[in-house]
Amino acid sequence: MGESNRLGEFLRARRELVSPEEAGLSIRTKGRRVPGLRREEVAALTGISVEYLTRLERGKDSSPSRQVLDALAATLRLEDEAVRHLHSLVWPVAVQPPTVSADQPVPALARALMRFDGEISYILGPYFDVIACSAVADAFLGRAGHGNQLEYVFLDREAPSTYPDWDAVALEAVAALRSMARGREGDQRLHSLLGRLSAGSDAFRQLWARHDVHGHSSGTKRISSHRFGTITVLWDAFMTAYPTAQTLVLYTADPSTDTETILDAVRRSVTV
Repeated sequence: MGESNRLGEFLRARRELVSPEEAGLSIRTKGRRVPGLRREEVAALTGISVEYLTRLERGKDSSPSRQVLDALAATLRLEDEAVRHLHSLVWPVAVQPPTVSADQPVPALARALMRFDGEISYILGPYFDVIACSAVADAFLGRAGHGNQLEYVFLDREAPSTYPDWDAVALEAVAALRSMARGREGDQRLHSLLGRLSAGSDAFRQLWARHDVHGHSSGTKRISSHRFGTITVLWDAFMTAYPTAQTLVLYTADPSTDTETILDAVRRSVTV
């Protein structure tokens, strides 16, 4: 959050994640000592000089044109959210911290949560705290359905058993956090969360250094419960408009699947 050369760090981190093959370069990679692309390769693919790219990465030039940024985004194979993040590093847009209570769901989401009480559903506050959840979510998720989701993923020893695909879950979580943090360099509550995660998790520090940026609104996830078993769910996230920054997360299953059978058992357990 407090990097003085945020543009340069982003460019270097993303350059190291693109292989020559992904960039369309037909070269041998055996014995390469540099992860990802070399500066000269990025410069050639982007149509700029190596010297200029070096200045950008070292923070000696912080005002590239929009055309250069778009060309770099294409070379680095950035998704739309990451492209917006790249532009914001040059033309910052300040975002004020949420002005509403982070501990109470807004009425519209609270009503929606009631309609989905028979599903795994919950409401996230602006700092990834679970501020309300359905009875089914409470029964199936246990600790994973309470408190701060990022702290659970990175600081709770139970998390890898809850999420069989923990690496993917962790990467997605950090990328979503990086997206949310854009424009909030002065948000002290966000700084505090980053401090706790960085101090307590080597994995978080490594993933944060990758500078992945995206905020997906749907996907699939495997979740395990000691009591009920493992399910594969489709998830969707519905965010309220600023300034509430709260999100309703809903997990659903395809009919006639093992996951739906398990969810039926969870529903029965909370109605007994």
